[in-house]
Amino acid sequence: MGELAPTKTIFTTNTSYLLPSQLASISGRPEKFCAFHFHDVFYARVVDIMPHADTNPTLIPLLEELGRKLNQVPVIVKKESPGYIFNFMLMALIGAAEN
Repeated sequence: MGELAPTKTIFTTNTSYLLPSQLASISGRPEKFCAFHFHDVFYARVVDIMPHADTNPTLIPLLEELGRKLNQVPVIVKKESPGYIFNFMLMALIGAAEN
């Protein structure tokens, strides 16, 4: 995709478990790649923004602004984590319930 898209293009993924670092290099522009993960948009107005080590930090404010324009609450996840925000919290709750 990096060869086909204009140089200003930002690449994102909405995957729930694959980390941005696992996909960034195949985009052709790892510095312009970041996870932009929507949760259930009908019930939870949350979008996770999860960069990887090579994401250009200037992308984060742009994605935050886009999230707000889409009527979402952007949450910046500073450390890559499979499952993102909600699944991470869900697994912690399930783990606590088992004890």
